[in-house]
Amino acid sequence: MPKNKKMSPSVSVSEYEKIGEGPLAVDSELQSFPFPDLSGKILFLARSNRPDSEFIETRYLLGLRGTQEKRVVMQEQKLYLTYEEDHLIFSEKATPLWIKPKQNVEGRTTLQMGINLVSNQGVVLLSETREHLIKEDWKPLKKEQVAHPELIAGIDAFEGARWWPADRLFDQYAGEEYQIYKGLERLEIPGEQILFAEEGRTYVWKEGKWCVGNAEGYPLARVKEITPFKMSFELWDPSGIETVHMTFNRERARPIAIRLEELFTRLRQRTSSRVSCRIDNRATILRAGDWLFRTDRGWHTVKNSYEVDAIVKFKVMGELFIFDGLESSDGKKVFCGSLFDPMRTELQSVRLPISQMKTLEHSPPTKKGRSTKIRSPASSEIERSHSKLKSHQRLQPIEDYEVFEE
Repeated sequence: MPKNKKMSPSVSVSEYEKIGEGPLAVDSELQSFPFPDLSGKILFLARSNRPDSEFIETRYLLGLRGTQEKRVVMQEQKLYLTYEEDHLIFSEKATPLWIKPKQNVEGRTTLQMGINLVSNQGVVLLSETREHLIKEDWKPLKKEQVAHPELIAGIDAFEGARWWPADRLFDQYAGEEYQIYKGLERLEIPGEQILFAEEGRTYVWKEGKWCVGNAEGYPLARVKEITPFKMSFELWDPSGIETVHMTFNRERARPIAIRLEELFTRLRQRTSSRVSCRIDNRATILRAGDWLFRTDRGWHTVKNSYEVDAIVKFKVMGELFIFDGLESSDGKKVFCGSLFDPMRTELQSVRLPISQMKTLEHSPPTKKGRSTKIRSPASSEIERSHSKLKSHQRLQPIEDYEVFEE
C-alpha cells in the first residue's frame, strides 16, 4: 500500500524507470513504493460544452502548472507524462506514468492517475491508479486567448452589432411564412444582416456569416439569456473547447418625427378603396395595401416584390407607411394606415379624417411626370400587404435591377 503523503518523499518518473535494475531489483518492498501526487500539477483549462455535444465526443483542454504546455484530450484517453530536468512534461510515447480524464457515475469530471511498471520480461511490477475529483469551474476565454481563426472571425462579426426589439411590421402584415419571426428580438450585424433571436436559438459561422444550419465542423453561437436590458451569447469553436461570452445592450428606439398632416395633404376619396393626395408636392393615388417608403430623395411608392424584399431585409433604411384603406366613423370616411420608424421598432397608427382635409383642390397627375400608382403583384387589394410578405422570397434575384427608381 502507498505510504502517507506526508511521509512519502518526492518521486520522479525517472526513479520508477530504474525499478528492476541494480539496487532497485524487484523484491517484496516494491508494493510500498510511494505514489507521486499529481493532482496539483495538472490543470483542467476547459471542457467542451457545446449544446450539440451529444453529437461531439467530450474533449478536455489540459495543462501543466508552471509550463505553457497544453493538450486536447478526449474522455478516457490517456496522456503520458515524464520528467525533463525535474519538470513534469507531456510525453509523446508511453511512459510508466499516465493520466486520463473521465466522468464518474454522477456525471462529474475526475482525473484518473496511474503507474504501470513492467519488466523486460513482461512481468507487471507495479500497477496502481488513483482518482481525483475536479472542481468544474470552467471560465470563458477572452478574444485574445482564442486560437481558432474561424471563431475569431465570428467574434469580429458580432463586434459592433446592435440589439433591436421585435420587428413591428410582422405584428399586422406578416403572411404565413413570416409568422415564425413575430415577437423575436433582432441583432443587427454590420453588413446588412439581421439575426432573429430568442433564448436557446443557435447559429453557425459558415462562409463568412452567421446563419442557421448544420453545426458540425463549424463555430457555433447560442443565445444564452435575454433580459429587458441585456442579451448574452455563448460562442464555441468546432471542438467546443474554446468558449467566449458576448453581451449586447438594447438599443433605444427614437420616436417617429413625422407630422402626418403635413405628409398627406389635399387628401380626397376617389373610390371605396382609393384616395388621392399630395406627397412631396406630387399628386399621388393610393389604394388599400400600398406601401410608401422614404428614401434620401423623398417618399417612394413601392412597385414590386423586389423592393419589398429590400425593405423587409433592411437592404435599405427608411420610414415605411402602409395604407390599410378607408373606414367609416360617425358617418365620415377615415384614412387608415401604419407608420414605422427605420428599424421598425415603433409603430404609429394613422387615422386621418378625410373631411377635415378637403378644403384645397389638387391638380391631377400629369402623364409626363413619374408614375405614382403602385403596381402590386397581388391581385387582391385587401390582401395586398400580406401577399408582399408571402411572395417575395420565391423570386429569383435580378442582378441589374435597381430598386426605388421611378
